Amino acid sequence: EAGLALERTRATRALAHALERERLVSALSLELRARRDVDEVLPVALEKLGTAVGVARCFVRMGEPGERTAMLAEWDAKGVPALEDADELPVVNLAARERRTLAIADVTSADELMDATLGDVRELTSRGIRAVLAIPMVAHDRLLGVLALHRSHAGPWPSSEVALAEAVAREVAIALDTSRLLRDRDRRLAEQDALLEAGEALTTDLRFDAVIERLVRELRALVNADAAHCWTLLPGGNELVCRAVLGLPESEVGRTTAVAGTIGEAITTGRPV
Repeated sequence: EAGLALERTRATRALAHALERERLVSALSLELRARRDVDEVLPVALEKLGTAVGVARCFVRMGEPGERTAMLAEWDAKGVPALEDADELPVVNLAARERRTLAIADVTSADELMDATLGDVRELTSRGIRAVLAIPMVAHDRLLGVLALHRSHAGPWPSSEVALAEAVAREVAIALDTSRLLRDRDRRLAEQDALLEAGEALTTDLRFDAVIERLVRELRALVNADAAHCWTLLPGGNELVCRAVLGLPESEVGRTTAVAGTIGEAITTGRPV
């Protein structure tokens, strides 16, 4: 009877933890998916995750193995200094390389971290970190980054905490991928608008100089350039004259130059340079 009572108690407690985990994931999912700018809500989500699990640090590092990474968001417990550089963290690098969850109970005795290409374990121990949980964030078979949790004491990561962190990592990956798709859509719409305005510029004014000036203005906006200028060939084809500029001195208009350099190469080859 005592065994049955203990088993019921354990099952009830496990169910309560599972329900609490589901409530937290649902709340974080709602926040991440309801906001278009993930960067604003992600720090709050990391704080809730870090507080629920009881870790020293929780962060999201963006980037694939072999490329420069960037810290997207970080939460640190009270008194824990923020990370200055997340490039040389071996557990995070290994999770990104192998695209699998790593639950390291003690970084000082983990054989898989002995690979020097992953980074130095002392980058963790010097910060007082002994246990690390790292989950790769993948969307459509593309690695977006890694969600990582740091603990100041050694010890195994309970399966419930691993499951919670993995669920949050999936939600963050979905939110980041959706945000990227929305930004791409907005960029394409802006390009279409710029193309339409450029087309209107060619048909609403018959004065050549006015059309070229408008076209230069729309072109700079279309490609997000710092400056733009337009040159045409003079009779004979040996010299160019500047017809319009934007973001450059107005004194450039009317200046002539030989068909040489980058513009000359574009004219000679008939291709963009």
